[in-house]
Amino acid sequence: MRGRPRPGLAEVLDAADAVTGGLDLVRRELVVGGAIGEVPDTAPQVPLARDVAKLQKSARLPVTADARTVEIDLRTPIGRRKSHLLHRLTALGIGWGVSVEGRGSSGTFRETWEVRWEPELSVRLVERAGYGTTLETAATARLVERAAAASGIAELVGVVEQALFAELPDAVEPAVARLARVAATDPDVGQLLDAMPALASALRYGDVRGTDAEALRQVVDGIVVRILAGLGAAARSLDDDAAAVTTERLSAFQGALAVLDHPARHRDWPAVLGELTETAGHGLVCGRATRLLHDSGTWPTGEVQRRLSRALSGGTPPAAGAAFVEGFLAGSGSVLVHDADLLAVLDDWVAALPGDAFDAVVVLLRRTFGAFEASERRQLMAVLMGRGLERTGGFGADVDPERASAVLVTVRRMLGLPVDLAEAAP
Repeated sequence: MRGRPRPGLAEVLDAADAVTGGLDLVRRELVVGGAIGEVPDTAPQVPLARDVAKLQKSARLPVTADARTVEIDLRTPIGRRKSHLLHRLTALGIGWGVSVEGRGSSGTFRETWEVRWEPELSVRLVERAGYGTTLETAATARLVERAAAASGIAELVGVVEQALFAELPDAVEPAVARLARVAATDPDVGQLLDAMPALASALRYGDVRGTDAEALRQVVDGIVVRILAGLGAAARSLDDDAAAVTTERLSAFQGALAVLDHPARHRDWPAVLGELTETAGHGLVCGRATRLLHDSGTWPTGEVQRRLSRALSGGTPPAAGAAFVEGFLAGSGSVLVHDADLLAVLDDWVAALPGDAFDAVVVLLRRTFGAFEASERRQLMAVLMGRGLERTGGFGADVDPERASAVLVTVRRMLGLPVDLAEAAP
């Protein structure tokens, strides 16, 4: 009893732990429980909490302590009400739900949320009551406040996204205006590139909802112009880490242009990529620019073969050639599976490498091929084996099985395929 007249909660819990062995289930179910009480409609409430309760009923989103998944169809009125409620609460800093990738659905007309009401969220509603008497006005005021205080492009893009998703036009206007001012004075092309995927998503999402995002579209157009003008200089004299980041940014930017169906995608962007293949000093950037020109259909296969052959010529250091290959393939080897000529150029280059040069680049090649899908690696293995048969005219009696086995082990290791230990043994 610890000197007390009667046992308290701590003593009861200790006794329960002693009997049950400390089961969390007992503590969670018997002490905490999962039921959520209700406040009578006649009880005094802050206007914001009262408005949220009304919106919860209107959107048919019951308050429960158990986590559950909510699938929302934005094409229906009830779906839009649910989405507005959850997004506006998020904008207000009240995380009733977390947006996740939908299972079994795709596109922009659906949302998937994981929702769970925690008791402290009710307290947070009272704390946020100073922003406004309704959820719409409160969420708008908080986003306007965040936009005014933000100095970085990434943070401002996040505010614009939330304002569009929550359909808060009074917050969109000041946030977009602030974004335009910051983007116009930011000399960092990298930050502008990083902002483009989110901006493209926001514009597409706004179109789905029928939201007027013309002001944001104008800001995006200005950012695209600045990226196209400054990318050439920003991609020069890069170290390995900066070059790797730049290759990812190039792919993301091209994807953003595709999402927006931006005129620059076919008009100006190919010219910038072509310039990068000539002026960007790092092989990763040159290789990635070449691949993007290939995937967009701007460069025919013959031109891509010529560029790859030049990058893998005898005058190019093996490490630089391997970097070009890594940038060109960038996690997808499908282009080699479907283009025998490109694969032949790469295969001939690897076959011609002297022993010491091969040892220097094999790690880079292993990393490149290891990023492919398992099916792609198997297909490449089959194609390479067929190409070897064509070169030799088939396996004859004069083929040394041990030497052939060693070659197969090396190829398997480069492609990240399982290696038979018996074959690998000397």
